[in-house]
Amino acid sequence: MRRRLLFSFVVLAVLVFCGCGEKGTQLEKTNIPMENIVSVYVESEEGSVEIRPGKGKTIQIEASYVITAGNKDRREQIAGYGGENILVTTDTSNPSVLTILSRLSSDVTLRDGENVQINLRVLVPEGIGSVAIQSDSADIAIEDMFGCAYSIVNNAGSIRVKDSVITGKSSFTNIVGDVEMKLKRIDAAEEIRVSTDVGDIRFNCPRSTPYTATIEELSQRGYTLTNKTGGPQISLSTKVGSIRFQK
Repeated sequence: MRRRLLFSFVVLAVLVFCGCGEKGTQLEKTNIPMENIVSVYVESEEGSVEIRPGKGKTIQIEASYVITAGNKDRREQIAGYGGENILVTTDTSNPSVLTILSRLSSDVTLRDGENVQINLRVLVPEGIGSVAIQSDSADIAIEDMFGCAYSIVNNAGSIRVKDSVITGKSSFTNIVGDVEMKLKRIDAAEEIRVSTDVGDIRFNCPRSTPYTATIEELSQRGYTLTNKTGGPQISLSTKVGSIRFQK
């Protein structure tokens, strides 16, 4: 079994003095050899998550953080020396899965009005078959990706998929927030499920692709759209919001 890879990004703080009381950091990068990895799993407490295609045979992770607090001393206290309280770790104990975790150290207790956002940008090379993201609060963006299956769960924030290819069975679940999808190809997909409890869904489907789409708004009985025979099963649902399906 491959040894567990665990690292923390030690970031050099670049202080930004502004009225909103935020401290930004420079971007940190690391490369993980792809080797036998076929799946990427990202777990984020709070902050943006961006997935884009990479090059070569490495998975590149870029991380930055922003702290909102009342004054410089408090921001430095939250971050810790050299950013030691901002944790971005990886785990490849399962050789086929790269797990990326971002969180604030449990040694830090935030006060009212304080906030820490850890922003991740993951560059994924071809050969990765699936990407999963679990987030408490994030804006999630997937752009220009080759064929992958996705499992996305977001408690609050937006989910945006643009100019990407979806394969296999995929699901995109938001609790509070909009979902926008503009897909390049879905002919190799079996199932695409998109849902939000509170929010709008905008789904752009490739015009020539066969599909069967079930659309359910405001918890009412859904209706079905069909384009030719075969193709993926598409399910779009929102409890509070609207759905726009375009081809």
